[in-house]
Amino acid sequence: MADILHTFPIPASRDRVFAMFATPAGLDAWWTARATGRAALGETYELWFGPEYDWRARVTACEPEALFELTFTEAMPDWLGTRVRAELSEVDGVTTVRFAHLGWPEASEHFASRRSAGRCISA
Repeated sequence: MADILHTFPIPASRDRVFAMFATPAGLDAWWTARATGRAALGETYELWFGPEYDWRARVTACEPEALFELTFTEAMPDWLGTRVRAELSEVDGVTTVRFAHLGWPEASEHFASRRSAGRCISA
């Protein structure tokens, strides 16, 4: 298995950063074209990236302002079962994000970084 791991600071409070990962409006600001869902353990998110990419993921970890994880249940074959996870800690108004996309069957073109959540939040 292969994993994507990133650690980066965002000059914003932990609750604002958590909302970027755990709310449909937050996800739509940096990742999806349209999302629905509720940040609660076991809930299902609809993640729409376009007509051919209408995916689903289940919330498999959720600790408000600290941890959020989605496990893909409907997606492209190499995304199925993978987990997108954000762990957050804050010091002096700067939130450190430990981001991971875990459980890839192998490294692929999906490992390329194209956008950053950090540019979607201002202090």
